[in-house]
Amino acid sequence: MSVVYYEFPPYLEIDKRDNKPKGLIPGMLNQIINLCCYGCNRIKYHPLISNLGVMFSNELMNRSSTAIFPILAARVVKEYFAGPYISLMSTPGVSYVTIQNNNGDSYDHLMTAIGNTWPLLVLSVLLSLNSGFVVWLLDTRGNPSNFPRPFPHGALEGGWWAFVSMTTVGYGDKCPKSILSRIFAIFWIVFGIALSGIFTASITTALTVSLSGDTVDLGRKKVGVLNTTRYEQNIALRENAEIVEFSKIEEMKGALKSGAVKGLLLDNNVLGYYWEFLKTGIDLNVNTNVKNSETTYGIMFLTRFVNGSSAIVNKQWADYLSTFSDYNKDNENIMLSNAQKSLSKPISKEPFITKTKSTGLPPSVYKVLFQQIAFSSCACVAIGVIYEIIRRICRKKNIDMCRTGGQISDSAEGSAKKEDDIEMNDLGSKGEKIIDELELILAKMKKLDSRNDVADL
Repeated sequence: MSVVYYEFPPYLEIDKRDNKPKGLIPGMLNQIINLCCYGCNRIKYHPLISNLGVMFSNELMNRSSTAIFPILAARVVKEYFAGPYISLMSTPGVSYVTIQNNNGDSYDHLMTAIGNTWPLLVLSVLLSLNSGFVVWLLDTRGNPSNFPRPFPHGALEGGWWAFVSMTTVGYGDKCPKSILSRIFAIFWIVFGIALSGIFTASITTALTVSLSGDTVDLGRKKVGVLNTTRYEQNIALRENAEIVEFSKIEEMKGALKSGAVKGLLLDNNVLGYYWEFLKTGIDLNVNTNVKNSETTYGIMFLTRFVNGSSAIVNKQWADYLSTFSDYNKDNENIMLSNAQKSLSKPISKEPFITKTKSTGLPPSVYKVLFQQIAFSSCACVAIGVIYEIIRRICRKKNIDMCRTGGQISDSAEGSAKKEDDIEMNDLGSKGEKIIDELELILAKMKKLDSRNDVADL
């Protein structure tokens, strides 16, 4: 059997000593052939192909090989476009690799989780306002001191009462007194407590999910994937991520360190194989909670594009391996473990070891929150100091104006008093003159009267 292949560690790598392929897929295939042919291993490997696209085009042009691998296909696939497909191993799942203590991502994820509860907050406020209107309508006639008669003022006071009652605070500054309003208040308090509990539970759940890291949100993020397989690319597309393809793992690490991508989406076997290289110089966070797809790695036999005896032989190989593969699914893990022994370096299990998670906020989020709180506190102090300075300046100006105004009024009063004294003196002298003139007139009148009396005699 002759096969065409492309390099995709750890599934297929080239032995530096003899330039022959080895890895998980060749190891599995060799074990199957040895068991099928009772130790007679007759696999001929064609020269290495650079990538899957070149491999397909060249092989379909030459039509000289029996099979092509490694091929990624859905678990239920039995026929590929060029012939039968035989699955050799299940895909192990993918992981999302990011740099630890990414302040922006952690803080944004936390704020997004809290912000997603806004519909419940809006619903609570609207229901409080509506309930406040009902209480105002039922109680304003007999209780205008708590719920004033004017509509806007009274309804808003009712909304305040409904909100504090819903949150079980109950200040007691507002209290319905009529029987109907109190009956309604009982129903509202019971319903409001339940609504407040739902809102609080939603925030708690959002924070718990956000901090536990049990979900991965790849939406609209730049995610690095290898172009040697469509496995990670299909998952990234399903999660609505922006895909950035790389041909080498070294390029992916450089892009992650420089911030060109937010994270890397890697096959778990590939991640374990390159883990020692990836973690060198970087603190990495591995999230394995990416939804996997039911796919497998296997081998495709060429039967549709070949003629004559080659097609018959290829079909026989496909039927033989298919039957053996179906009957040996229980031994897949054992065979996979044996295949790993041929690798140039082991697949590390370190990225997938479950670590104890903190129940609090990540340190990066604490750092951002403390920075913002410190900034807002300084801003409040600065605004308060500026306000106090302005207030004292205005107060001093008012005092000076009052003092100046008092002095002006005193001087005006003094001058007015002087003017009054002058006027009184003038009036006094004029009055004395008038009195003197009147006395002269009276004296003359007396003289005339005395003359008239003498004439009559």
